[in-house]
Parts: sequence; C-alpha cells; structure tokens
Amino acid sequence: MTFEIVVGYWPEVDFVSEAAEKAGLRWRWAAVLDTYRPDLGSDMYYDSRLSVELIQSVLLLVRADHLKIVWDDEGEESWEQDEWPMSMKGTRWEEGFRWITAYRQGSVVCYIELERYDRIGGPDVYHDAVVIAFYTAENLHDELLRRSQEIASRLNANLEGVRFGTALPSAKPGFWTKLKRLN
Repeated sequence: MTFEIVVGYWPEVDFVSEAAEKAGLRWRWAAVLDTYRPDLGSDMYYDSRLSVELIQSVLLLVRADHLKIVWDDEGEESWEQDEWPMSMKGTRWEEGFRWITAYRQGSVVCYIELERYDRIGGPDVYHDAVVIAFYTAENLHDELLRRSQEIASRLNANLEGVRFGTALPSAKPGFWTKLKRLN
C-alpha cells in the first residue's frame, strides 16, 4: 500500500467541487492512493481498507455526527455517528463511492469526493491513482498529515510524500477536470 498527500489544489488540475464551494468548504487535502499492485494481479487495485481508515480519521477530526454517502452505483445511504464502525466495513467499500457529505448539528463540515484516475490515466500527480479529496471550512492540513502518518504506520503502508499545491483553486477547469467530469 502506497499513497501520497496533496495539500491544496494542484495547478491546472484541481478545482473545488460545486457542492464543497456551495457549503463554504474551500480548504482541500487529498490522499492519492497508488493503484499499481503487481503482487495482487494486473488489474488496478483500490485499497478500501486504507480509504476507510483515512475517511474515518477525517470524520472524527471534524466531529461529524451524520453522513450521507452516494455510491458508484447511484445508491444512497445516511448514517448516524454510532453506526459508522459497523457500516464502514463491508464489500460495498471495495467498489468505492462518489461522494460523502459529513454534517455536524445539521451543518456541512466536510465534503469528500472519490476521484478515479485509475480508469483514465490522469495528470502526472494523480496518474493511475484513486484520489480521496477532502474539503473543509478550516485548514486542517497539519493534523491530517499527522493522522495519515499514524495510519500508514498502523497499516504498514508507505506514505511516499507530500506535495504542496496552491491554497486556492484555478479559475477555469483544465483538460483533466473536464475529462473526469464526463466519467
């Protein structure tokens, strides 16, 4: 298991999602999960265990008390905080999700998108990766990096590095963003 962190927005690639912007969540942090695992076969590999660990860590940090998840198959679920540990385990996580909206006392505190570049190649920073993009109202980058290092250590994963983008997104969507939105 290898992954990288991208703090902020990668120039000409990352653009704030409409849902995050609408909720006032401008701070972006992303976990870039490598999908190349020759030890597991020739297909791209989505590490759902690492994904769930990172997501749960962020949800605890923002003190979310309710989630709404939209799955890849268009299904939708809502969970209360006490349901997460049991609900976040299972085969549905193997396929991935589209987005998660996290609430605290009825207000959106985090928006999480799964960006799949494993199906389209992608720009250099995200090439053949699955990206979990987290949007929050406040800058949590230092704490998220610390928690990511702890998760990497616990799961025997390799946190290969941290890349720093810009604090604000680019003004116009670039090629990869337009292509990603078609999928």
